[in-house]
Amino acid sequence: MSQLSGLIMHLSWHHSDDDRSFSTLRRIKTYLRTTTGEDCLSALALLNIEREFEIDYDEIVKEFVAVSPNP
Repeated sequence: MSQLSGLIMHLSWHHSDDDRSFSTLRRIKTYLRTTTGEDCLSALALLNIEREFEIDYDEIVKEFVAVSPNP
């Protein structure tokens, strides 16, 4: 009988540790989902804003070369 009560106490202790581990894992996953969503939303907003401007990449390269020191 004492072995059975010891086993029950042992299992209940491990069960509470598992609950805490899963709770922590749940909080981490929720945090990652939330922050990843915010990062994605910010990136999509930036893409939408920038698409309204016509970018002349050749002109940007020319300006960059003009101000860059020659090696």
